[in-house]
Amino acid sequence: MTPQTSIGIRSDECKGAWRKFADDYLLEIFRQPGCLEARYACVADAVARLQALVARERLRGSHTRWEVDAAGGHLAVTVTGHPEEIEAVATLLS
Repeated sequence: MTPQTSIGIRSDECKGAWRKFADDYLLEIFRQPGCLEARYACVADAVARLQALVARERLRGSHTRWEVDAAGGHLAVTVTGHPEEIEAVATLLS
């Protein structure tokens, strides 16, 4: 994958990986200004894949903060940052 650092610009490979992950595991998404939480089915394959996807996002160098949590019977990723960055993430994760 070619690194991309502009808000909302990601390679097709990266977008495809997130789309496939959402198709396989997405349960629901919660949004509020500056914050987004996506919840996924909590199974072993999902945990490993989500951690890899989030690690890739952290390397992009944007000003968003990515946190993964596996509590409450589901797997969640919470992303915080500027509203325009959260909009780009919302498009990516859904």
